[in-house]
Amino acid sequence: MTFSGRYCELFEFKEVHGHCNVTDSWPENLRLARWVMTQRQMYRKGKLSEDRVRRLEAIGFVWCRQEHAWNEMFQRLIRYKEVHGDCDVPSGWKEDPQLGSWVVKQRYRGKKGLLTEERIGRLDEVGMRW
Repeated sequence: MTFSGRYCELFEFKEVHGHCNVTDSWPENLRLARWVMTQRQMYRKGKLSEDRVRRLEAIGFVWCRQEHAWNEMFQRLIRYKEVHGDCDVPSGWKEDPQLGSWVVKQRYRGKKGLLTEERIGRLDEVGMRW
């Protein structure tokens, strides 16, 4: 199938799911999953045309899922702070257990030197207590 055909499938996926993050082994459409993976690989190698990059970004395509996931959790931490006044999310917080676990993991990774300076800076800016 052509780029346009898979692009239309991805657009339909986004309409249903609200995002373009098709997992690598999405059982409902493995061809689309592989195509998405290939677009990311080609982008990392600098082999994706500017037109394709522009079209994919226009519908919210995420090039690095890990970076996107970290940023999503960071935004949840900011929302938590807006309500609670601090970044001390309890590890077993019932309202968002994933956020509590993420904060614990960031503290651990920060202490072990496993976080980038950029991420440490962002966490410091919002008042993370290590």
